[in-house]
Amino acid sequence: MNKTRKYLWSMRQIVFCCEGVFPSFFDALVFQLRHAGMELREEGTASVFAAIGFGSGAFRALSSNAAVVILIAPCADEKTRVLMQQWDKQVLFVHGTHDAVCPPSHSEALSFHARAPKKIVWVQDADHSFSAPYAQYQLLHHIIHFLQEPMCFRM
Repeated sequence: MNKTRKYLWSMRQIVFCCEGVFPSFFDALVFQLRHAGMELREEGTASVFAAIGFGSGAFRALSSNAAVVILIAPCADEKTRVLMQQWDKQVLFVHGTHDAVCPPSHSEALSFHARAPKKIVWVQDADHSFSAPYAQYQLLHHIIHFLQEPMCFRM
């Protein structure tokens, strides 16, 4: 089941894309973004600033018209690879080194096909759902810093 949550941050919409149940870290990410001083409101009519895709939700994130995309433990199926080859905007990959569902090689494969500026972050010992508290902290830390980078605002 496809699921999407939309938030508005400083008149820029952030879209979270996922297949099935939203991982617990999505709620933690929204909380941490708010704690970092980013005003987030549910829903919005602004253009999409960032699309965050988890697992097979990577395809949906890349299908958006976002200025930047964050792919968390993406699955590198054929349709996602094709979209990645067409993607011309900034992208952040965050992947756990112990992901048994979508192995880290999926992020490597997708980043190889990316034409846009990209950054890959490996979270040591993290599984697919970043279930360990330290892994969630690392995930949130990298996403927040990526969204706060000046390069994101130039897109």
